Amino acid sequence: MIPPPVYHPTCVCAEGAMIDLRSIHRWGDYRGGAGVKKKKAYVYVLQSLKTGGFYLGRTTDLWRRLDQHNVGTVRYTRKHKPWNLLAYEVHQSVESATERERTLKRRHRMKTFFIKRALAVPQGSCLEYPIGIGPSGRRQVGG
Repeated sequence: MIPPPVYHPTCVCAEGAMIDLRSIHRWGDYRGGAGVKKKKAYVYVLQSLKTGGFYLGRTTDLWRRLDQHNVGTVRYTRKHKPWNLLAYEVHQSVESATERERTLKRRHRMKTFFIKRALAVPQGSCLEYPIGIGPSGRRQVGG
């Protein structure tokens, strides 16, 4: 049996509240939002402890997905395991997370900036968008 990787399962959100990620359910929001049926999604960056390389992805269940990377069930990351979670972003919908992941993977400079931000914060931290920037990387007009 493979020992579990070291996690920092908390997130400081915009309201300043600390959230235990293990208590986030697949349906509803972290406040226990009864009746909320939007699935939260995450965009995350991993670093290989073997090669030092990075992997960017998205998921609706962050800890299950990290375990899949470390066990070797993900074909692309299998050869570079074990993986360590550097940072992640929380999105209110799967569509928003998918848009953000595609943007980061298509725009090399944005991906590099995202990884630099992930390296600058404590390991496993929740990243916030830069002020005025949305998931697509474009400036938001208005307010």
